[in-house]
Amino acid sequence: DLRHLEQEILAGLKKIGDRQVPLDSVSCDSWGVDYVFLPNDGSPARDPLCYRDVRNERAYPKVLQKVGRDRIFQRTGLQFMPFNTLFQAAADGFECRPEMPKAKSILLIADYVNYFLGGRPAAEVSLASTTQFYDPRKREWARDLLDEVGFPTRLLPEIVPSGARLGKISPTIANSTGIQSTCEVVASCSHDTAAAVAATPAQGKDWAYLSSGTWSLLGVERPEPMLTPDCLRLALTNEVGYDHTIRLLKNIAGLWLVQECRRDFASQGRDMDYATLTRLAGEAKPLATLLDPFLSIWNAPGKMTSRIADYAKTTGQGSDLFGKLGDGVPGGFGIPHSPDG
Repeated sequence: DLRHLEQEILAGLKKIGDRQVPLDSVSCDSWGVDYVFLPNDGSPARDPLCYRDVRNERAYPKVLQKVGRDRIFQRTGLQFMPFNTLFQAAADGFECRPEMPKAKSILLIADYVNYFLGGRPAAEVSLASTTQFYDPRKREWARDLLDEVGFPTRLLPEIVPSGARLGKISPTIANSTGIQSTCEVVASCSHDTAAAVAATPAQGKDWAYLSSGTWSLLGVERPEPMLTPDCLRLALTNEVGYDHTIRLLKNIAGLWLVQECRRDFASQGRDMDYATLTRLAGEAKPLATLLDPFLSIWNAPGKMTSRIADYAKTTGQGSDLFGKLGDGVPGGFGIPHSPDG
């Protein structure tokens, strides 16, 4: 909901303006992969489709068959997930999305917010690296991949490094919020995980990180991408961090499972906040059921409690996972963060 995001951003800036807090710059980070079409005529951009949209599942096997898994990985180094921007773009190309011929550019979410604030259209490199059509060795778009799936490469914006200055805040926003007109719009590490890793107070080479949220991102920082057959086989991904370091990592289903369970309960008339879920989980027998977060069966929204219960049953971990805790609370499942459990 772009209009809602825009209004909330403006509301936050106005509170800063009302307090006369001096700002040298503003910036935005966001999740990766999703993108907005910028209309040619300057009209408001339409809401983007979420990366969990079913269209990606239709495009995914077509792209792998047409382009080839090995070729895509050698160009981009990314873990194969159906919602990566490459497959979203392919779906839009295959299905002739109506916004496409009327657009002048695409922008990923944080890049769009920077543009909305007054910056020029640009793709910050850490965010661009989540698309699966960015080449981390050549440090440029892998345009040939998009050509093969029928997505127009004329829509790709320039790639800029973290810290690039994109322009001044727009006069309209400055006037409506009270923010100084000298405030600059800067491309931060615009991918949220890249920003988190950049802020990690670690030194040397003997450390790893686990960034936990909707996804759990487990990885290390490297100077160069690793594009070996083992990386492809193990479904590791090479994303760009600050100063074009490489975050070699694994995407793992995280608190999305709990979020979806909560939504499932609410649809059944059992609306519980996270504090209640946390309390009930603490009262449950710990790790009574273990889930494999590397499985793609958790990616889609909807009926998560049923899917978890079915998984527990088929793996011999019992069929009454939810029945004993508040008539439906996932209190006793754990999510290992190692492929070996």
